[in-house]
Amino acid sequence: MSAVDTFEWYLASAAKNASPEVQHYIAGRRQYLFALRSEDERQRFVNDFIVEISSMISAKEKVSPR
Repeated sequence: MSAVDTFEWYLASAAKNASPEVQHYIAGRRQYLFALRSEDERQRFVNDFIVEISSMISAKEKVSPR
């Protein structure tokens, strides 16, 4: 699976109910992803992004449960 596909798949499943602040952050990260030149760079970025955004989402849920 390509890095872009992984990025979009993860967001569709894990961040579908993310707060507006997190959605804004995701939009910026998506732009950065598309600016990367090699697939290896994209894969590293997406791996790090998933760890980072997972902790952001879980922290937001702890602060304001749904």
